[in-house]
Amino acid sequence: MSDSHDALNARTQLISTRAIRPNSYNPNRMSARKMKELIAEIQHLGELPHPIVVRPLPEPVDEVLYEIIDGEHRFLAATEIGLRDVPCVVNGVTDYEARRQTIKRNCGGKSNKVLLGYAYRSMQELGGKSRRQLAHDINVPEATIRASEDYASAGDLRKACAPSTFTDDVGTLKQKQVDIYIWLPPTLRDKWLDAGADTRVMEGMRGMHWTQITSMINTYGLAQFAADGKDFAQSIANLAHLAKWLARRQSIPDINTFAQSSARHGFAVEAMDALPYWRRDGELQVAITTEAWESSLALAAKTSRGRSDDDRLAIDAAVRAVLIKDGIDLVDVLGPAAAEDYEFVCAGPQFIRDAAAFMSLYQQRWLIEIDADCSDQIAECVDSAKEATIESLRKQGPLTDRALDLLYHDLLQQLIGQPYADDSGHGDPAAMLASSIVEKTSLGDSVIFDRPAVDVLRDRLDAITAAEFNLLLAAVEGSLGHEAGEAWLDHVVSENGGE
Repeated sequence: MSDSHDALNARTQLISTRAIRPNSYNPNRMSARKMKELIAEIQHLGELPHPIVVRPLPEPVDEVLYEIIDGEHRFLAATEIGLRDVPCVVNGVTDYEARRQTIKRNCGGKSNKVLLGYAYRSMQELGGKSRRQLAHDINVPEATIRASEDYASAGDLRKACAPSTFTDDVGTLKQKQVDIYIWLPPTLRDKWLDAGADTRVMEGMRGMHWTQITSMINTYGLAQFAADGKDFAQSIANLAHLAKWLARRQSIPDINTFAQSSARHGFAVEAMDALPYWRRDGELQVAITTEAWESSLALAAKTSRGRSDDDRLAIDAAVRAVLIKDGIDLVDVLGPAAAEDYEFVCAGPQFIRDAAAFMSLYQQRWLIEIDADCSDQIAECVDSAKEATIESLRKQGPLTDRALDLLYHDLLQQLIGQPYADDSGHGDPAAMLASSIVEKTSLGDSVIFDRPAVDVLRDRLDAITAAEFNLLLAAVEGSLGHEAGEAWLDHVVSENGGE
């Protein structure tokens, strides 16, 4: 047996487990599996494999006379299996030295980074040492101590929110996550951490650095509306768009309050474009009160489908109702063109007036005017097609102007039983295909031999035989199938006098 082992045995004494307590600064942590293995080993040996290192307490507490420097997990295992006395080595050391030994004796284990940061912090205070001096004294890189102090700072912030779990909540984070957590405003940091501390949520913000955007979200009073859990990422993205929208409009009185109402109801930034403005004393102001805006949003929220286009139209309709109720001239806030459209729609059929939640003013006016001067023979079909169009929109939500045009004329053609073309060419397949091509290319302003390119294109499409044209149109629309092929065969046979 070596001299050092003999010396250790000479210094070892049995001490009652009731006279010993763990210290509050040990950063070392052991998993449940490892702890179970340690308990089993001690049960097998019938004693501790190594003595516990303790120091006398300056002031005993009840029966407790000693505090552990090294061997906390062996001590806990001993108490778990009911050992009354454990072998200990007693070292009379200072608070600073006790912490130094605890850290160095456990350097091979897994330390909680928050507790390690607390230990480094207290050692600097107890020893009156700078970070550099402490790093030299315990032989670790200064950067390691600095990083641990960041974890300690994050732990201080988290403790107020989760006093029983803060060391584990923060201790398992990576350094980059800790940096983000510390920097985030108090209203956002814990929601971000509880949502999984995904750095991509912040790094995915476009146009500005995430530090700028989250600062704006907090400054404009929007952070309180960030969602919890799995919805946090989407909500913070929406709030980022809203914050950037607000940054360009800070000169408008109370604009942040209006934005907060929108965020409270979960609307996308597009909802803010429904706000009506006017100029008073040379200053751009919102034309309705914050209370009226809140009630408009609440009304729109009842019918919201979670799509920004739907929401915007519903809010538009609710805001117009508020303006009219308050006797505000629509020309002052909507502009003369929109005000004229509104007056025109108000004089139209009730079922179109009631479609404001899923149609723009322009679309409502268009549907009233289209085919208004049709012949008496198809007037009933036109009215039915318009009603069917509204019903379709009510079920599927808003459409683009072009899609609405195609929907209406398709319904009208079904009711009439044959292709129908008005004076503008609506319903004529060649004209519709030509218009679609022009809309998606740069041909709109082109001229060929003093004629608009769209007219030339339409003539050339008309030159294609009806059978081939319908087959081509089916292919373009993605409806090419057995029925289209059969229709082409029947058409060709019919053209040649066959049956």
